[in-house]
Amino acid sequence: MDCNEVSEVLTPAVDGELAAEVQTQMREHLKNCPPCRAAYELERLTKRVVIQHVPRRPAPPELLVRVRSQIASTGAASRIKEGGWLRLFTHSFWKPVIALASLAFIIVYLFLPVRSHHLHTQPDDADVFHQVFNTFDKILDGTINPAVKSDDPALVQAYFSPLAPFTVVVRKLTDCRLVGGIVSQYNNQKLAHVVYDHEGNIIYILQAHLKCVMEGHVLSLPPEVRASLITNHYYEKEFTPDCAVVAWVKDSTFYCAIADIKKDDLVACVSNLR
Repeated sequence: MDCNEVSEVLTPAVDGELAAEVQTQMREHLKNCPPCRAAYELERLTKRVVIQHVPRRPAPPELLVRVRSQIASTGAASRIKEGGWLRLFTHSFWKPVIALASLAFIIVYLFLPVRSHHLHTQPDDADVFHQVFNTFDKILDGTINPAVKSDDPALVQAYFSPLAPFTVVVRKLTDCRLVGGIVSQYNNQKLAHVVYDHEGNIIYILQAHLKCVMEGHVLSLPPEVRASLITNHYYEKEFTPDCAVVAWVKDSTFYCAIADIKKDDLVACVSNLR
């Protein structure tokens, strides 16, 4: 996959609509191409800003018809023009520049501090840590949204009670605002996902049945993490200066928290749950 091909699939990539083979090829290209990686990050961030801060309103049916008709007619005309300024501004060199300008406009317009984040993508398998990283990315992208949105811990915990076959704990965290939660399923095992906001950064906490995680039949843990949990009931690691993971066990529940913040800050935030 080259730069032109990557630029054509940026939007479906961010929306999680790429076929697995194409997604793998794109990841390999992004690892070795800083301009494309920058364009991809800008696309992700732009979508995140729009999802979080621009309210959605249903379009009237007649407007949808007019828009689709206009796109069809202008799309055919634009494909005829392949020279001059059109080539210049569709060149891959300009795409990150145009995306950056668009993003700057959105941020200035909304008067909101927005932080970007690095890629967390991991293999899609039974490894709990891999699932935490991948789910965190989807939450940041807006492709996963809480089923219940509330800053009331009692309300969010009430949502989990009939759905999860283990104790899901939802509390107020230090210097954090509760966003909401959602339940998912992996190989017939229910997983609880709780989302918080800490000074504009998302803190995502996975909760799962401890027995299921530790026995490794459905879900698994990296050996060093499992050993640390057995010995100390606790594990923490700073993957970069601004990305950390903290995992612990309490009663019958396994917890794993991740955020794009310093490890000490994350540990302080989740201390009320430990």
